Amino acid sequence: MIAVDWASRYPAELDVVVLINSSLAGLSPCYHRLRPQVYWPLLRWCLWQRDPLLQEAAILQLTSRCFADDADLLTRWTAHARELPPSRRNTLRQLLAALCYRPPPARPAVPMLVLNSLGDELVNPRCSLAIAEHWQLPLRRHPDAGHDLTLDAPDWVCEQIRTWLAFRCRPPADGSSNPPSSING
Repeated sequence: MIAVDWASRYPAELDVVVLINSSLAGLSPCYHRLRPQVYWPLLRWCLWQRDPLLQEAAILQLTSRCFADDADLLTRWTAHARELPPSRRNTLRQLLAALCYRPPPARPAVPMLVLNSLGDELVNPRCSLAIAEHWQLPLRRHPDAGHDLTLDAPDWVCEQIRTWLAFRCRPPADGSSNPPSSING
């Protein structure tokens, strides 16, 4: 939401935007933007639970398909959460912002790439597809990573961005100015 809003309001400040496992109100229904099966775990573990270890374990379970049971990662995340604990109030503000934000009617002028994970269990992958189709943006889809795509498949994310940027900087052989609209990777 922040990247889309920034690109819409201040396009000269950005060269490109990469949206990862994103969703926008008005383009996807709320039950796709946050899957119903995660409502209770989010409320229980992320809003009411005060033990950082249990909170971070729940977050990893909800967002990662590769590191959900990684004890070392959980230890590091728990240490961060103890050092700078997120407040319930801030968590609720973020959820409310996600519910209330409406994207601009026109696509921002900043070039955008959409990445998503077909294994995302937090946000339905159709949300990223809806953004890509609505604004005619290139979409790259990882076959099985979870919602935290940069955690589960960081090399893949970097490669998709590198390839997209390289394509954008290369003059097209056919004279067109648009990169392919969808490449699964």
